[in-house]
Amino acid sequence: MSMVEPAVVVQKAYDWTLWVIPKAEKFPRCYRFTLGERLVGSSLELLLQLVDASYQTRNAASLGAAAREVNRVRYLARLAKDLRAINIDGHEFAAKAIDEMHGRICWSARAHRHGESARGRRSPLSAGPRRCRSITFPYRNVLAWARRSLGGGSKAASPPRMAALRAPRP
Repeated sequence: MSMVEPAVVVQKAYDWTLWVIPKAEKFPRCYRFTLGERLVGSSLELLLQLVDASYQTRNAASLGAAAREVNRVRYLARLAKDLRAINIDGHEFAAKAIDEMHGRICWSARAHRHGESARGRRSPLSAGPRRCRSITFPYRNVLAWARRSLGGGSKAASPPRMAALRAPRP
């Protein structure tokens, strides 16, 4: 990887941060200065940690810190969705972006532990898409259920609580 070309995961984190800052500015006032600031701060911290890791030869500590920060961002984005600060489509984009960043960081850390980058292979931070087998992404089924329940999908697929809310009143 040349010094001019940024790592793919850094570009993904940059795009994520560029997307989340204007979204956080539009949060309701009661969440803008608590949840919004934390989400933006964690996203910026993640970006800076990935920049540091992409220009270091021994980057295990930076990758570990970036993996922890991705999990913080993941839960903050989920909380923003649950509080309806972002809509389902925004959360779907966030979930995919966070999942891709986490997969690349996890694969990079595993490659670094096994010394693959030291054998002359491409830098794991800039390599093609890989997925972390140890972490499963919890949002896929939740998003499908939320789309069905909020979009008026089949009543059989929704949980009993939502079915009771949809039941006609006598």
